[in-house]
Amino acid sequence: MLKPGPDKFTSIDDLASFWVEHGHDPDLPEHDYLNPGNTALELGYPSLAYDILKQGMLQYPHNLALKYSGALALARSGSITTAVNLVGEILPLLKDQDPLYADALSLAGRLAKDFWSKIKDTSQRQEYARKSMDYYNKAFVLTGKAYPGINAATMGLFCGKTQQATDIAIQVHELCQQQLRSGMETDHWLHATMGEAELLLEQYDAAQDCYRQAVQFAGNRFGDIASMRRQIRYLSVYRTHTGNILELLRVPVVLAFSGHMIDAEERTDARFPPEIEPLVRKSIRDNLEQLEMVTGYCSAACGADLIFLEEMQKRNHETHIILPFKRSDFIKSSLEIAGQKWVERFEVVSKRATTLTYATQESYLGDDVLFTYTNRLICGKAILKAQELESKAVLLTVVDQSVHAESGARWRIWNHGVIRGTNQSR
Repeated sequence: MLKPGPDKFTSIDDLASFWVEHGHDPDLPEHDYLNPGNTALELGYPSLAYDILKQGMLQYPHNLALKYSGALALARSGSITTAVNLVGEILPLLKDQDPLYADALSLAGRLAKDFWSKIKDTSQRQEYARKSMDYYNKAFVLTGKAYPGINAATMGLFCGKTQQATDIAIQVHELCQQQLRSGMETDHWLHATMGEAELLLEQYDAAQDCYRQAVQFAGNRFGDIASMRRQIRYLSVYRTHTGNILELLRVPVVLAFSGHMIDAEERTDARFPPEIEPLVRKSIRDNLEQLEMVTGYCSAACGADLIFLEEMQKRNHETHIILPFKRSDFIKSSLEIAGQKWVERFEVVSKRATTLTYATQESYLGDDVLFTYTNRLICGKAILKAQELESKAVLLTVVDQSVHAESGARWRIWNHGVIRGTNQSR
């Protein structure tokens, strides 16, 4: 039996393949649920993480680490009430010296904050803000770490405990300064935390400088940037001069892309003839330049898909490829029919893709419903990603407009705006 360690999985494909093969094995040890579940969380797949961890909890109902990670997966999936119930089971069973206790307290604080952000009733909001502060502050007192500290300070401001919020913010700022002075390796969260402390202390120029550094360190970790942005939006009710910081914390538009395959030699009715590839490429390029910051979801068939992926990757944008069925069958059905050069181009973009996943791992049996399903999955993933980033999801397609236009003007790229749904043909 395969026994993966914490560094076993280098991609979501490896992890998913392991889970498909071994997920129903009743003899899996605890760490073979915990490690893959935590890896799925790190890679940004909380739903898959919870599927794995839930099975582990059923097998090992007394393992508190599995329950904690399961609650975290639920929280990141938006299942707040279920996550609260699970954290409620964990906290009474932990003691102050248990390292998991502070993490569970911080998670409880995060969940109370989630409720605070959604509730409209003023008195209930105050109560959840206070609960959140209390949980975070307990974790801060236990650990002396900046993460629970800055959240305790901010939630203190939100529930009206202004002086306590200021006192904690000063402590957190000093902790961050100590880490910077020590020469220890820093990351985007350190600079974001210090920026939030500066903002709480109304040091607006210093806060902006900190967030500028946070963005530089974060690179393409747009989920993390979105979290920083969300926090600034909350704070903008209580602090002025946050507009410049929000402008720094930009997140990409999320594109769902779908388009025709290049015409094979035997095709009699021209739809995407090879000679117009440069025109399609230019149109895709123009749309990408107009949108600027983007991340994209699409398949990888010969023609429009691969042109889109190539242009995205030239700009170092995130590309998330979804194949409708197993790789070898996809190559035969959607690449080889147009020539070996398209297979070679596919191999290049698939290696450079941010993620490559499958709508199903099954073989292609000639039913085109799998292509329709994949297009819908592409749109669904784009919508969910946009919600996560608090951005917008846009559908970009290459379509044959021959019914509505003359031959010379029929090939266009359509930017459809916010996704409502799609059923594009291959």
